[in-house]
Amino acid sequence: MHDADIAVTLLNRWEGDKQLDDSMDAAELLREGGLAFGHYVGICTDTSDEFVDGVEIECLTFSDGSRALRLNPRGSRRDLVCWAAIGPSRCIKGQSS
Repeated sequence: MHDADIAVTLLNRWEGDKQLDDSMDAAELLREGGLAFGHYVGICTDTSDEFVDGVEIECLTFSDGSRALRLNPRGSRRDLVCWAAIGPSRCIKGQSS
């Protein structure tokens, strides 16, 4: 099991149970637990007609190479979209995949 698997389980459970007025976000929850990670948020505006305003991409990166990711229609509440875990890359140096 990778760090992202643990974080995704915790985050999805926490965001499903939290109250609407709770101001703590996902990154704050993990930091409070002492987990080291990078947190990145970006906007992709080159999307389909369904997502006219674009898609927000949120990514957490962990020291074991795993990542947690969620894609959210821009302007909607982040906590309505579940996180997904992505394991570390299995590429071997010198070889391409």
